[in-house]
Amino acid sequence: EFTKRQTGTSEGEAYTPYELRNVGAFIQLGRRDRALALLDQIVGDQRPPGWNEWAEVSWRDPAAPRFIGDMPHTWVGAEFIRSARSLFAFERESDRALVLAAGFPATWVTKEPGVTVKRLPTYYGVLNMSMHAEGTDAVRVKIGGDLSMPPGKIVVTSPLERPIRAAVVNGSPVDTFTDAALVVGAVPADILLSY
Repeated sequence: EFTKRQTGTSEGEAYTPYELRNVGAFIQLGRRDRALALLDQIVGDQRPPGWNEWAEVSWRDPAAPRFIGDMPHTWVGAEFIRSARSLFAFERESDRALVLAAGFPATWVTKEPGVTVKRLPTYYGVLNMSMHAEGTDAVRVKIGGDLSMPPGKIVVTSPLERPIRAAVVNGSPVDTFTDAALVVGAVPADILLSY
């Protein structure tokens, strides 16, 4: 239904912005593209414009005199916060890893000053992180804070669509990476991903 709304082929007149919960689900499924497209669409449906809130029901015609439910709808707002947090970090239950940056669009990292996260609570403590491009073929990531190492370690997801070719952690080359992510087993960590 989301795709039909995107392409203008939906026959539905309305939807509920509870669909924000799917943003976090898409991120955890590794579908950053779909997560960000859905987030953009639902953020664009905030009513009235400039109020930064959602009604319980979003109509295709925002001027239609129809039932909108509670406004602001805090359940929808809570789903937004939960899903927005997933862009930065989420705890992967299957292996008890802390996954970072899985929802970062490349532009967040390639445009100055990059991304900085301060004092984000996680299951494993408080996370501080920064990520920014160094030229066209490298991304610098710094991880710190008051973190205990998760049993499944820390997974840093690449914000770029190109494969990672090399990684250096705290000055030493490592081979704990795939095309799309790096596994880190110690914090603090100063990481250089090369493409």
